[in-house]
Amino acid sequence: MTIFHSYSSRKILVNTILFTLLAAVMAFVGSTPTQAQSQPAVPRVNIPHTNTVPDTLPTPHQPLSTLDGDFYDKITFPDGGMFWLGDIDKVNNYSDVRIKYNDDHLYIRVNVNDEMLFCNVQDDFNCTNLNPTAWDAVTVYINTDTTPSSALGNNSYRFIRQFTHEWMDSTYYQHGFESNGSSWEATTLDFHTLGHYRGVGNYNSGQASHGWWAAYEIPFSALGISGKPGHGTVWRMAVAVHDRDTSTGIPAINDKIWPADVNFSQPNTWGELHFGTAPAYSPPATVANQTLTITHDPANNMDFQDTHVGGHANCAAHVDPFYHVGTDMFRDFGDVNFGAAAFDFYNQQTGNTEVISLSHLNVQGQEDVADWNCQSKIMIEVELDPVPAGKQIVDAKLELNMFGNAGGAGWAVPPDTSYIQAFSSMEDWNENTVTWNNAPYAAENISGTWVVPLDADEFPNNYTHIPVKYEWDVSKIVAEAYATGEPARIILYSADVARHSGKYFWSSMENAPERIPKLHVTYGDTTPANFQIFFPIMVH
Repeated sequence: MTIFHSYSSRKILVNTILFTLLAAVMAFVGSTPTQAQSQPAVPRVNIPHTNTVPDTLPTPHQPLSTLDGDFYDKITFPDGGMFWLGDIDKVNNYSDVRIKYNDDHLYIRVNVNDEMLFCNVQDDFNCTNLNPTAWDAVTVYINTDTTPSSALGNNSYRFIRQFTHEWMDSTYYQHGFESNGSSWEATTLDFHTLGHYRGVGNYNSGQASHGWWAAYEIPFSALGISGKPGHGTVWRMAVAVHDRDTSTGIPAINDKIWPADVNFSQPNTWGELHFGTAPAYSPPATVANQTLTITHDPANNMDFQDTHVGGHANCAAHVDPFYHVGTDMFRDFGDVNFGAAAFDFYNQQTGNTEVISLSHLNVQGQEDVADWNCQSKIMIEVELDPVPAGKQIVDAKLELNMFGNAGGAGWAVPPDTSYIQAFSSMEDWNENTVTWNNAPYAAENISGTWVVPLDADEFPNNYTHIPVKYEWDVSKIVAEAYATGEPARIILYSADVARHSGKYFWSSMENAPERIPKLHVTYGDTTPANFQIFFPIMVH
């Protein structure tokens, strides 16, 4: 025990200790970086639960009277979990995958954009079910282990649906397999599938089509599960889309796969299938919170990139030979970039030169593969340098301002409400080079917002009205990016059903500050937890 004989000495020592501790606390508060909720090593899809069919289903572009109506309703959902894979060109296929579940079944729908459709022909109309993956087909893999291994194990399943027309017997063209621990064995799994194709050219004809879709209804009981998985349960899932463009199969075409680096014999490389919507971002306890708005403002060192990829807002008329001679939809669609500068194209139907305006962005997706050329995704990348170093991310909202939508006056089918989802990105991209084909896959569907069509009478086409503001919660994306020193990369897309699903928003190229996209970031300092100060015993 130290004995101090001078009161002034004791006072100086105590003050020195307090000052040192206070400085340490302030340094701790000011320098602790955000501890973000980490992104999965493989992509994840969060899937909502439902027990109901929407009250009003949009009228399909093509009457589907031959389909199983009850099943069709179940696989037609605009707010399902979603991811995508592949490319669009004269050889390769692109696919959107939509997923949802209820108390008894898992529903999966794979829309395939494919110009040439072939099945193993049996006669003029029917296909055989032999060697299905050597022709146009979809394979879905499911593993129900909550901790998957590098081996198939005994809880892995494989479901094949080969391409056929919907009036062909579905049970004949579906194939189920179960793992015996190391390999696949054919089995009579209880599941239901449906297939449907769209296009001018018939299948097996060598004439151009638009594509097809495969839908699955998989009972949980077929997977050895009693009732639906609990909210928050994570399984593993993978997809392979098989393609054949000639009767001979020459040249052979590689499968399109998800995830991009999947090994179908190793479930721990498959994507994560999370039952329930994405977990809410949980910010740390903070003090001295501040909100910063980041927009495209180079003069103030703010870098906000935004563009869209796909069909623009004209269903890719700029690459449609019907409108623009010398173009080819399948050949050209996937390689158009809208970020560098506006461009013109001559519309041979109207005789006018039309400007492809880059002052607006479009999100559009629909269930009819015949209109795949209308699909559009918004790509956003925001540098987070304006957020001071050593802070905690509390909240982040992406703001877009809507000025119009597809459909409206003159169309028999009115536009519908869209559930537009925000996805984190698996890779970097550049607005001046990104296209539909080189755009990254989604890492995870983080959040979503319902966007309502504008009233044509209230909002005229001259776009002079005040835009309607919408926001997406992108807190998790921003926190993860900030923690790693990366830009926040956001993709907006929808699992829409309706034909007129496009929603139009102003881009950063619009010359009006109130209209352009913005990222609102709230950040703060860490609140130290259970911080205690111990003083030495000082005796006079």
